[in-house]
Amino acid sequence: MAKQKGKEPIATKEQKLKAIEDYRAGLKTAKQIAEEFGSTNKNLIHAWKYEFEERAKGERVDELKNTGYSSEAAKKILELELEIVEYQKKLAEQVLINDLLKKLRNQSSYQPEKSATGLTDIIRSLNQKKKPVKQ
Repeated sequence: MAKQKGKEPIATKEQKLKAIEDYRAGLKTAKQIAEEFGSTNKNLIHAWKYEFEERAKGERVDELKNTGYSSEAAKKILELELEIVEYQKKLAEQVLINDLLKKLRNQSSYQPEKSATGLTDIIRSLNQKKKPVKQ
């Protein structure tokens, strides 16, 4: 694709979605995607991602309004749905952390240590090296 100064590169909806997918999957960086579309704007993928997220939100609000909800109620429902998704992500992260900690605890080589153990050892070794001063 040819570079365009000051304008967003021409890309189809499918190309943008594929680029977003590649970015989310970690297959390409924002810079690689921008270069692929002939742009120097590294924020291009973020703009496209935002564009599609906002469009999806608008479509969800329209869907809720078509089922009989008022505009305000539809927006509130969308807000609560997004909040639930965030809580689900946080919960999944906590479950993963807990599972990893349980596995670590069950390992036979695991020996919990106090955080100050290393510092205590250093202080002891320094105290042993000190000799009383004769006067």
